[in-house]
Amino acid sequence: MKKEIDGKTKIIGIIGRSIENSLSPLIHNQIILKYSVNF
Repeated sequence: MKKEIDGKTKIIGIIGRSIENSLSPLIHNQIILKYSVNF
Protein backbone atom coordinates (compact mmCIF):
# COMPACT_ATOMS: atom_id res chain seq x y z
CA MET A 1 0.00 0.00 0.00
CA LYS A 2 1.52 3.30 -1.09
CA LYS A 3 1.17 6.36 1.09
CA GLU A 4 0.77 9.93 -0.04
CA ILE A 5 3.75 12.24 0.37
CA ASP A 6 2.84 15.28 2.45
CA GLY A 7 4.52 17.97 4.55
CA LYS A 8 5.11 15.49 7.39
CA THR A 9 6.85 12.88 5.22
CA LYS A 10 10.43 12.23 6.29
CA ILE A 11 13.22 11.24 3.92
CA ILE A 12 15.77 8.59 4.84
CA GLY A 13 18.65 7.03 2.96
CA ILE A 14 21.36 4.46 3.21
CA ILE A 15 24.97 5.39 2.62
CA GLY A 16 27.60 2.75 2.14
CA ARG A 17 29.51 0.53 -0.16
CA SER A 18 28.00 -2.66 -1.58
CA ILE A 19 24.59 -1.93 -0.09
CA GLU A 20 23.00 -4.22 -2.69
CA ASN A 21 24.15 -7.10 -0.46
CA SER A 22 22.91 -5.44 2.73
CA LEU A 23 19.80 -6.50 4.63
CA SER A 24 19.39 -2.93 5.88
CA PRO A 25 16.80 -1.85 3.24
CA LEU A 26 14.72 -4.97 3.92
CA ILE A 27 14.86 -4.47 7.68
CA HIS A 28 14.04 -0.76 7.49
CA ASN A 29 11.17 -1.28 5.03
CA GLN A 30 9.59 -3.90 7.30
CA ILE A 31 9.81 -1.57 10.31
CA ILE A 32 8.30 1.30 8.31
CA LEU A 33 5.40 -0.91 7.18
CA LYS A 34 4.83 -2.46 10.62
CA TYR A 35 4.71 0.85 12.49
CA SER A 36 3.13 2.94 9.69
CA VAL A 37 5.94 5.48 9.83
CA ASN A 38 5.58 8.34 7.32
CA PHE A 39 8.87 7.90 5.40
